[in-house]
Amino acid sequence: MRPGSPTLGDALARPAAGAGAAPPNEPELAALVQQHQAPLWRYLRLLGADPAEADDLVQETFVQFALRPAGKAAVVDLAAFLRGTARHLLLHSRRRAARQVPARDWVLAVDELAARPDAFADQRLTALRACLDALTGRARQAVEWHHLEGVAYPELAARLQLGAEGVKSLLARARQLLRDCIERRTAEPQP
Repeated sequence: MRPGSPTLGDALARPAAGAGAAPPNEPELAALVQQHQAPLWRYLRLLGADPAEADDLVQETFVQFALRPAGKAAVVDLAAFLRGTARHLLLHSRRRAARQVPARDWVLAVDELAARPDAFADQRLTALRACLDALTGRARQAVEWHHLEGVAYPELAARLQLGAEGVKSLLARARQLLRDCIERRTAEPQP
């Protein structure tokens, strides 16, 4: 059972959705669970669920059944309805699992990466810091004020005693200098 998932006890403790709906009849629901639990579990195993997954899905199926709104149409074939619900929950679980990164493979890949001497060095970030240190004058000041401190163009223009177009030009040139510098540094062979 997944943490935070509703349990059958939770379903019985609160009323079903809908105006004036009464909570499910506990003895009746317990009898349904007893009658359909084993066949439903075997059905899920035939579909490929492992025993623990089948246990969770059977419980979730009965929770879904217990939480059905009172205004829903009556279930004609309960066994077929429960199998359909269980199948849907299994497929949903498989789709969700397919989107997740397999933990064991991920750990092995990270361990392999961590074994490399330069594993946690960010070459472009190191290059950016060096290039920013090499930037001088108004260009460096403009980059620091605008990109690091968040100073807006009008205030930047006032501080640098430039017009709005002058500030845009200065920042464009500074960014191009930084780009070129980073490209040169990252293209160089690393020791």
